[in-house]
Amino acid sequence: FGRGVAWVFSLSASLELFAVYVVVLALRDVYRGGRLGWETLGFYAALALSMVVVLVLKAGLRVPRPPGAPGDGGAGLLSGVDVYSFPSGHVARASTLAAYFQGRARRIQAALLWLWVLGVAVSRLVLGAHWLMDVAASLPLGVLCSDLAKAWTRWMQGRRATMAV
Repeated sequence: FGRGVAWVFSLSASLELFAVYVVVLALRDVYRGGRLGWETLGFYAALALSMVVVLVLKAGLRVPRPPGAPGDGGAGLLSGVDVYSFPSGHVARASTLAAYFQGRARRIQAALLWLWVLGVAVSRLVLGAHWLMDVAASLPLGVLCSDLAKAWTRWMQGRRATMAV
């Protein structure tokens, strides 16, 4: 697992690429049915929730990044509360995506999603951006946010069905 491979895995869970994922899902839904579907809205809710939780935890706990971390001291790729280490936003975003879509994916697709999440987690350690606890805690954080968004989506769909009757 070299630094180049680590950089690619890390980049795949960056905010910039997740913005692309969000747009692609919206375009897919609009192309297929003319509007956003519940699956996409639920994923958006899961992603937003995980990002807010990461932001609040980083700002509140202020755990310093490992010495020599990329952007250490507020320069470079990291800024604002992202100079802090706990939790890993990359891993939280990746695990949110994998947890949200694993039930809709075939077994091999779900396994590949979780291997990608593991690659993202390892990449953040290899690049020296996080401590082991940062990435370990971010995995269940993403799953929890996904589960909460799925419950919200089911509740909203049920509420909408009840209102239509």
